[in-house]
Amino acid sequence: MKRKIIITESQFDSLKNSILSEEIPDRYKDKGFSKVGVKKTAPKGSDHKWEVLAKKGDKYKIVKGGDSDMKDYSQHKDEDRKKQFWDRMGGKDSAKSNDPFSALYWHKKFGTW
Repeated sequence: MKRKIIITESQFDSLKNSILSEEIPDRYKDKGFSKVGVKKTAPKGSDHKWEVLAKKGDKYKIVKGGDSDMKDYSQHKDEDRKKQFWDRMGGKDSAKSNDPFSALYWHKKFGTW
């Protein structure tokens, strides 16, 4: 049986901050990550625009996204291209777009597409 838990906005913010401020493994700190879910620019020479440290359960993964040679929605603001992108990727409610280990999840979250 599923139950809904109702929390206040301040409780949500507190929970979110505790998750984001948790200690991450040193191997990710050595790569320049300080928090889970914070986008950073990809290193020079990369084929992608950004990287983010994702966490699912007790597992971590560096997710890379954005082709460095292409403009994304945050740059071109073309609604038709945005719609075509999401249609091509299976929609904003696809399994991949709801998986934190997928670049689509972070594109949706950051508004790059």
